[in-house]
Amino acid sequence: MFLLWCAVAGCTRHAPAPLGENVREDIPDQESWQVDLRISEDGEPRIAITAPYLAEYENKDSTYSLLSASKNDPSERVTAYIFDQNGDSSATMTADRLYYYDQERRFDAQGNVRVVTRNGKHLESEQLLWFDADRKVRTPGFVRITTNLEQVQGYQLEADEDLKTYTLKRVTGKREVPASE
Repeated sequence: MFLLWCAVAGCTRHAPAPLGENVREDIPDQESWQVDLRISEDGEPRIAITAPYLAEYENKDSTYSLLSASKNDPSERVTAYIFDQNGDSSATMTADRLYYYDQERRFDAQGNVRVVTRNGKHLESEQLLWFDADRKVRTPGFVRITTNLEQVQGYQLEADEDLKTYTLKRVTGKREVPASE
């Protein structure tokens, strides 16, 4: 069972369009500012997201949310704290924008995506897709992964959410080999 909890500093709900009128899909159905969004699974925290702005869109076949910087300060970032099955922090992600598709339990982070795992791996990409149901992440384009001993880059990452195991296409990189004693 999933629980969604959201705290906001400001909120605006837009009135539904009268019957027979065209509805513009680029106008959100609801807007919120200074958002603290939390998702739990079986009583354990799953993800906690802070964002300056949230817009919810309800379409005929789906509902999704856009978390992003406020219109007044585009330099602000969205931050997501990801927790493992035991409720322990496993990674922190920052991005310019984060789309959340609630029915699919899918996140689409875009723009200057940065992930840091609890064991110190760093991921950088322009887009990261995170599938909560199977706890997998993917990048459709270029990605760089950095640890204390290596820097690897490539395309089309497929990984578990803590980046312990992953595959890449068109891989290049370098690895430091410790001197033997």
